[in-house]
Amino acid sequence: MSANENQDGGSSLPPQQQFAQGQFQLPPARRRISGLTIFLIILCGFLFMIIIGMGASKTAGLGLGDEFSGKLTEKIVTPSKTESEDKIAMISILDAIDGSGSHVVGKGMVENISKQLRKAAKDDNVKAVLIQMSSPGGGLTASDILRNEVMRVQKAGKKVVVHVGNLAASGGLYIASPSDYIIASPTSLVGSIGVIMTRFQVRELIQKLGIKYDPIKSTDMKDIGSPFRDLSPEERQYFSDMIQTFNDRFISIVAEGRGLEIDAVRKLANGKIYLAGQALEYKLIDEIGYFDQALEKTKELAGVEDPKIIKYANRFDDLGVLSSFLNGRSSVGIADAGSILQSLLESDAPKVMAIWNGRAE
Repeated sequence: MSANENQDGGSSLPPQQQFAQGQFQLPPARRRISGLTIFLIILCGFLFMIIIGMGASKTAGLGLGDEFSGKLTEKIVTPSKTESEDKIAMISILDAIDGSGSHVVGKGMVENISKQLRKAAKDDNVKAVLIQMSSPGGGLTASDILRNEVMRVQKAGKKVVVHVGNLAASGGLYIASPSDYIIASPTSLVGSIGVIMTRFQVRELIQKLGIKYDPIKSTDMKDIGSPFRDLSPEERQYFSDMIQTFNDRFISIVAEGRGLEIDAVRKLANGKIYLAGQALEYKLIDEIGYFDQALEKTKELAGVEDPKIIKYANRFDDLGVLSSFLNGRSSVGIADAGSILQSLLESDAPKVMAIWNGRAE
């Protein structure tokens, strides 16, 4: 051991002399955690919670509560000033109408909205449902299922009021028609009564790629609607008749729900979208007004003065950013486009839609 070293092997000289003799070394800098690392840690935590929640929804008796069970939970939007037990349930239909199945097992809006409407129908304290509507429509069957669920709420003795925001087109109007009262904002668009079958035709494309379509089928119409060949005149007529049948049903549903003559609705069923003033004139809506007016009308029809205003939520719904991330949505417009595109591309079969293909923000 040299004279300049202590028993621990370090220098015994003062720091100034160590620096002068080139022996002084700065202690290693502490490693800082970057913002990205912090974000990833938080994200992993959220994902861990989601995995636990999904597991809990499939495993009974874990005692983790409804937030992690996949069940709907009730959130109070506006409490009752008099602590009344009466409730008005708010349900939002703000995207393209999609999904399949039922409230028991399904996917997309069909499952989500059906569950909410069923929960409202079964709750004796819920006196009415107020639906916030802003939808271009969507799948015909999905729209038909949700219309049936609205009517189920009414059969349970509860009033249903619809407030239209941007849009109640096609399937949106299909769902809203049986409700007890429809109020649309002054700038709303309502209508587009009609049905469309979407079909892609890629015959020329696959020919350019050197691909030949050569099916072996039991009958000529077994591959009717195939995107790999042209429709025959008989097939086109068959589809046209089918669309007309669906269109007649749509017209009768609007006529029945709005208390109108079939012929009057048939004149409106030209695919056009109507301004709020026109929709009121044609009796597709009952009033032009804002959300507050719709809420007051709901209270009036339900015969309640100071109800709790509630909504239903799935787990993590209050975490808006995370919910948007999990649903693959960054805006309503993208959600609409994504839902429509997904439903178009899920298979090569033609799609029967009750949808308006225009844009309204």
